[in-house]
Amino acid sequence: MFKRDKLRILYVQVRTGYTAEHETAAILKYSKLNPEQLITFNALEEKLSENMAEAYDGVFIAGSGEFNVSKGQPAEQMPELLAFIKYTVEHGVPFLGMCYGGQLLAKATGGTLEYAPERAEVKSIRMDKSKEAASDVLYEDMPDSFMANCGRSDDITELKNCVLLASSDLVKNHAFKVIGQPAYGMQFHPELNQKENRERAHWTLTESEYAEKYRGKVDVDAVLASIDRTDHACSLIEKFVTRIVLPLAQERHG
Repeated sequence: MFKRDKLRILYVQVRTGYTAEHETAAILKYSKLNPEQLITFNALEEKLSENMAEAYDGVFIAGSGEFNVSKGQPAEQMPELLAFIKYTVEHGVPFLGMCYGGQLLAKATGGTLEYAPERAEVKSIRMDKSKEAASDVLYEDMPDSFMANCGRSDDITELKNCVLLASSDLVKNHAFKVIGQPAYGMQFHPELNQKENRERAHWTLTESEYAEKYRGKVDVDAVLASIDRTDHACSLIEKFVTRIVLPLAQERHG
């Protein structure tokens, strides 16, 4: 039988530099994949073909940092990103979109987004499961409410052809699944637990190109102290690999 350690996941990045490296390490940790199983492709540096996912058992797209789906960013790569996701979903390749990746999934499947800084969530947020989540293989054993780390200003205002799985007090369409396909999206960061989010926040506030605007205005220690553990949210990546990707790969490979 095809084993888990034979899986190959295409990880499409829309980041560069420190955050790209940090994100890769976090996804490896919470997916419980070996490094050779996660094949990284940077869409900012290479051209993404729409059928590329056919050679893999699943696809991840996570955050972007500086880009907003609502603004069509990055402008040069947006058409190929959307075409790639649409093809991937339509051909039944398992897809997990995290934060920016989830927003791309919503856009590619007919949903709408808007830039909504007044509804921005840049902290640990409580998520509440929908009724439909109780019968979803990925969310069925998640608690009714769980904490997740967020860092978003875009908001998915409408989903099309999707089932809603989780919401926050401020944002309705936080987690969802495409109807009839093994494709999941979430606007929170399942790859960032307390440790990883504190590292990312500390870097952003003290070392990144944005650090100067925060200096003297933001209490870094207070920000770090406010970041909660998000164990349940972080379990979703490994569950996606084990419960969604692996069974389909076993059917495919025999």
